[in-house]
Amino acid sequence: MVIRMKNTDPELARLAVRVGKALLRSERSVATAESCTGGWIAKAMTDIAGSSQWFIEGFVTYSNESKARRLGVPMSVLNAQGAVSEAVARAMALGALRRSGAQVAVAVTESRVQTARCPANRWAPCGWPGRSNADSKSM
Repeated sequence: MVIRMKNTDPELARLAVRVGKALLRSERSVATAESCTGGWIAKAMTDIAGSSQWFIEGFVTYSNESKARRLGVPMSVLNAQGAVSEAVARAMALGALRRSGAQVAVAVTESRVQTARCPANRWAPCGWPGRSNADSKSM
């Protein structure tokens, strides 16, 4: 799933609250994998009181080397697709799932947000993956 983000703090804060409530209700946790946003999504989530109940960690991987080293994004994908691609965003989300132990991961590279294990090219205001396709949700 690819999500178009709007670049305003109030919109991101509202979205983070909605995601946090949904995670809390479903007893799931989230990890973020960010590139150009530099931890902005993680900050919006951790600004919420009680977010430690559902936020595990955030990865800020700006360089290609960092994406490969910290999240396991294959250099072959980075070289073939470019850092700002759906394939890299998907690999970042999967890497965050594997390395954090969270049940949900959100990844962003430039204006593309990818949630792992979701159908490609599906647009929604917000989405997150579960550990299986059946658990994939969108808000």
